[in-house]
Order: sequence, then C-alpha cells, then structure tokens
Amino acid sequence: MKKSLSVLLALCLLAALFCACGKGETASGSQGEGDLSQLPRLTLCVDLGTEVLGPQISQITDALPGSWKEYMVITETVPVDGPERENTLTRLRTEILAGKGPDVFLCNNAVWAFRGTRGLFPFPEKAMKNRIFLPLDSYIEKAQFMDWDKQVPAVMEAGRGEEGQMLLPLGFNLPVTLFPKETGGLTEKLPMPWAESLESGDRRVSYAATWCGLEDILGQVADYGKDAPVFTEEHLLEIAEKWVDQKNRIDRGEYPEFTEYVPDFDNYRSLPEIWTGPVYGFGAEIDLEGQDYYMIPACSEAGGLTAQISAFGGVNRNTQMPQEAFTLLDYIMSENMQRTFLYGYTNGFAPQRGLAQKDKTIGGKTASQWNMDQYNGLLEKIDRADFYTEVNEQLWSILSAVNEERKPLESSVHKAYTTIQMLLAES
Repeated sequence: MKKSLSVLLALCLLAALFCACGKGETASGSQGEGDLSQLPRLTLCVDLGTEVLGPQISQITDALPGSWKEYMVITETVPVDGPERENTLTRLRTEILAGKGPDVFLCNNAVWAFRGTRGLFPFPEKAMKNRIFLPLDSYIEKAQFMDWDKQVPAVMEAGRGEEGQMLLPLGFNLPVTLFPKETGGLTEKLPMPWAESLESGDRRVSYAATWCGLEDILGQVADYGKDAPVFTEEHLLEIAEKWVDQKNRIDRGEYPEFTEYVPDFDNYRSLPEIWTGPVYGFGAEIDLEGQDYYMIPACSEAGGLTAQISAFGGVNRNTQMPQEAFTLLDYIMSENMQRTFLYGYTNGFAPQRGLAQKDKTIGGKTASQWNMDQYNGLLEKIDRADFYTEVNEQLWSILSAVNEERKPLESSVHKAYTTIQMLLAES
C-alpha cells in the first residue's frame, strides 16, 4: 500500500547519500584544546529507523552555541532491529523511569509500525500524559533558531498536552491524490464530509476519497484518558464497508477516465499519484517532474483533513540541562535544518510553511508556484493531527486483509478492533 511505498522510496532515495556508520554512541566535534572529559554531556537519542545518521547529526550539532566549549553532545542511535534493538529500548525506558535517560529524543513512530515493531514511545500522546517530556512553552518563546509562527499550527497542536507544548512534530503525512492540472478546475468545495465525497459530482473527488487509511476518515482514533478507541466496532465496520464498496467500483472499471492512471505501487510514477509526503513531497521529488497538479485530499468523515505525525522531537523531563537540550531541538527545527537530509528520515513533510520556494530550495529543487499554492491550500484544510501509532497499523491491516488477502471484512474488522482495544488498554 501507499505507506510502505513511501517509506521504501524515501529511504532508497536518500540511502545513496550516506555510507554505513557504526552503532551506539557518537561524540560530536573534534577534541581541540583542553580537558574535554570534564565537560557536561548532553545526550541525543536518535530512533529514526536508520543507523547511518549518528555521525552526520554529530557534525550538525557542532554548530550549536557552546558545543565543545561548555558541554559535549553525545549521539546515541538506537539499533534498527534484532535483540540489540529490544535490549536498547528496555535500557532506555528503565533509565527514563528511574529519572535519568537521554536529554533529547528524535523519534519516528511510523517506520517502526511499518516494520511490525515498536518505537521508543509507542503512544506519544500517552507519554505526554505520563509526564515523560519537558513542557516547552517558556523555551519556545525565546527560541533562537526556529520560527514558531511559520510552523503549521494544526500539526504543532498534536504535540500539545495538559502542560502546554510537550513534543515538536518533525514530519507529517496527508492523504492526497495528484491529478494533472489539465484535467480542469474543481467543481466541488473541499473539504467535505467523507461520505459526501464518495458521491461527489467531480469524479476526481470520489476517486481520491478511496486512497487513504481508515484513520484518515475517522480523524481521532483514541482517547488516551480512557485508554480506549473513540469509535465502536460497528461504526468501524460501516466505514470499512463504504471504503471497500468504493474500491470495488474502481476495480470494476467504473472510473474509465482513470483506468490508465490506476496507481501501481511498483511504479510510483503512475498518475494520478498518491501523495503522502516523503516521495512526492518537498524532498527528493519536490519538482514533481516539472508538472502542475490539482492536489485533492481524502477528507475525514467530519469534513476536515487529518494529518498523521510520522516523527517528533522532545526533551526529557529528567534532563539536568533543560536550556541546552531545548537549544539542540530548537536548532533541529530551524529552517535550514528542515531543508536537510535529516528530514528525509521523518518520512513526511517538514512542518515549516514556505519551504521549497526559490530562495528556500530543498536538495537544489523548488516547486512551481501552482504546486506551492495547491500545497498551501492543503495546509489550511488540516483540522486535526494525530501521532502515527500501532492503532493506525491495525486499521491498515483491515484494508490489507480485504484488498490483498481476500479475507472476510467483518472478521477482519473484529480482529483489528479487538487488538486496538488491547493495545490501548496496555498503553
């Protein structure tokens, strides 16, 4: 499905940029003069689904004010798989519960769900409620590097908890299908409730309504105060039935004008494109092959547009160096950093608006003014953002079971719903 493609291609496009690096801790900078062993250690934990970033991030952190003068930055990269990964996660969680642990976290939840394992914080919103992260509002007011007002507000809202801003989203995905500009102007005003979009008179809108996940349709999926899903099994089945019915219409050829364009997940240049972020987003393919597109979203059932947070950063509440820890995260959220390779590993769009214009290229590429206007229009339609979790993966399993494995829909929904209840109860 689209999510697997997004991760695979994003990683493939970027892998050539880097050579393999070792695991474990990496100290930034060169030793220079003086006894560096006496400097305080600021630890950055990186759990982004790759082990190649440690040395590169260490080079970046050398530019921090005070680095290698007042303190040293140690980068710890979490292994991507095997017993090594599980042992590292267990150690880190134990340290955090004991009032210690790394000072700063960079985490990609989506990539771990794709791989069938867990990230360091499987349910970020629950971790916020459990007071794992340092409240950041007072630090954001004095930020040196990022421009808070340029971040997408609805996306940033996902990182707010009872004590204010706790996490900073680093990447997000949107369920969007691209149609060539020459297909003509839209005849519908978007967003609209998902059920209405299935019956839209603009067939591009009803076609695009299928290319999304059930979480995109539902909007909010979990209540972490009650540790339970916000929807019933019956409602989930109802939504899934409508999705399957629409997908069957497409498969039966009821959209002949799009027959040659039915997305081929082995050939990501088929049109219309399923545009979730890292592949067709403002990264390696930002220029969209020189084409202009209408960007039509799959709307939520409430009539909005849901963004899925794929990666985030946070500061450990236990840190003994809160200002230095925030400064590191502040630097990573700066405009220049959001245009670098690091954000390719968030598997989503960078959160700052206005990137990819002529004076803010990404990888030397820019988007056309038309595509920028279309993209900015999407950002204005976002009314909710949620962290990608194992709940999302269970919702995806329903569509995979029916669409690819040809399993009965009702039993697939029941299995997924029961698993979701268990996951949230244990969160």
